[in-house]
Amino acid sequence: MAHNRPTCNPVVLDPIPDLTFLEASHSYQYKGNWLAATVSQVTSAELTPIQRASIERYRQGPDGWEARGNAVHKCLEQHLLGNPQVYDDKWAPWVETMLSDDFFSNVTTLASEYAVVLNAGSQHVGGTVDFILAYEDDPTFVILGDLKTVSSAKGVASRKKATEQLGGYALALEQAGIFVTQCVTAVSGPGKFKVKEQTPDECITAWREAWGRYEALQPDW
Repeated sequence: MAHNRPTCNPVVLDPIPDLTFLEASHSYQYKGNWLAATVSQVTSAELTPIQRASIERYRQGPDGWEARGNAVHKCLEQHLLGNPQVYDDKWAPWVETMLSDDFFSNVTTLASEYAVVLNAGSQHVGGTVDFILAYEDDPTFVILGDLKTVSSAKGVASRKKATEQLGGYALALEQAGIFVTQCVTAVSGPGKFKVKEQTPDECITAWREAWGRYEALQPDW
């Protein structure tokens, strides 16, 4: 069903030159070369087999976390780009609560679902930023955000911040000449929405530590 809500004023950033994202395979190509890793692969590398099995258990199906996440992410993207949102009414408790939150008021959209590339030293790493916003009354205050969805309102408070992931994105943006003022993990649950704030320095430090651990596990690098 299509839904119309007041939308943000988009001023979208230009794409990163020579970077291509292939949605079907969720892979990145930079200057003609395929990238060996993504930011999310790096930050999830240390999950245990039990943790991975638990994640996969609830992934599939029309009510699985993958379908929910895709639907809510798409609605936020369209909202931030000034377009009507189209979604199944079963996701309304997530979408309506999220889009009515004051966090998305009085902001300008600089980018939504924005592909980035990070020079990590031994390799380039690709990733896609959920959103980059700026305050309408202070365009110099730039917010980098990653959206997470959870299955229950109770899970909103306990959802871990996307610290390392945000750090990878913040560093990639910095290398592209885009400097972030604040990093946020936006958590959407049914009937509840929360924004968890962090500094870019905190996130970048966590990313560099995660990258060091990941790099050490790659014998051919």
